[in-house]
Amino acid sequence: KEDHEGICPEKKIRCRQECGMDVKRKEMEEHIKEECGETSMECPCVGVGCDEKVKRKEVGEHLKEKMERHYRYFTETIKGLKKEVEDQKREAGNEKKKQKEMMEQFEKKLKLVEMKQHEHEKIQQEINSHRVYSIGGASGGASGRVLYFDASDLMNKISWKDGPPLQKARFQHGCVG
Repeated sequence: KEDHEGICPEKKIRCRQECGMDVKRKEMEEHIKEECGETSMECPCVGVGCDEKVKRKEVGEHLKEKMERHYRYFTETIKGLKKEVEDQKREAGNEKKKQKEMMEQFEKKLKLVEMKQHEHEKIQQEINSHRVYSIGGASGGASGRVLYFDASDLMNKISWKDGPPLQKARFQHGCVG
């Protein structure tokens, strides 16, 4: 029986931190961690700057005694957070402006591509309408004739980056008979 009492999880024993409470052996760790007045703990204002450790039973007294200092900690923290929010707003505004500028540049380039594509289609249509075909073929009597086509008016319509590659372009089509 004495052996069992020394290890029994249900037996109440005196708190090992000497807070005066009797606690079941199996609940001792939780008692010390969550409710024992003798347990040292960080001040609840640790997140804003107070780095003192106090016994749980003295937290209320600590908060009253250090109220002015805690108030300064809170004020400094709030000021810092306000500055951080303003900086983030400014950064977000700058990013939004950059995105808008990039979108405008993209739209300009897209319009240019569409314009060039339209130009290309018009020129292709004009070239197609000016094609010269041989008449008659091998037995049609057009053998040995050479036909010329002047495409300089079309070449002038093409927008060349560094000027046209040729001042005048002539297309030659030889009819074989």
